[in-house]
Amino acid sequence: MKKEDCFLLGYVQKTHGLKGEIALVLDTDSPNSYTNLKSILLLQKNILVPFMIKKIEILPNRRAIVKLEESNNVDDAQKLVHLEVHLPLSMLPNLNEDEYFLHEVLGYVVVDVEKGNLGKISNFYESPHQDLLGMTYNEVEVLIPWVDAIVKKVDKTNQIIEVDLPEGLLELNL
Repeated sequence: MKKEDCFLLGYVQKTHGLKGEIALVLDTDSPNSYTNLKSILLLQKNILVPFMIKKIEILPNRRAIVKLEESNNVDDAQKLVHLEVHLPLSMLPNLNEDEYFLHEVLGYVVVDVEKGNLGKISNFYESPHQDLLGMTYNEVEVLIPWVDAIVKKVDKTNQIIEVDLPEGLLELNL
């Protein structure tokens, strides 16, 4: 399976116990949507490798403990630490009409309420503290924090993200 046919569900944070279990960090607002997973894809050397799940336990704070058929001891599990966890796009949960996934906004036009059209979304970056949109502005990538105070509206129909950028944000990135 190709990486572009998948979405990033999270990553392997650490080993768990001595019997080959791994602890996952799930990058999703609805971790309970994944309680019945039968397999996952782990990104190893830029190749998505399938792993069969024996058991999965969803924990609070977007975490999960997973026992894989292919991992029988702590040494097996240690080889998987820090790997990205992917799933096929077909496994994305259904969203309401006003909801969206971050990967869907790539290519959307960014329009500032005062400055007008600024550029297009070329990337997004997820971090523990806040997500960032990478917008191409005058051939330079400008990072825009994905927070309610800045991102005012996402128009899926017209592929527009309306923002109210704080004074000096564009200049800070240039």
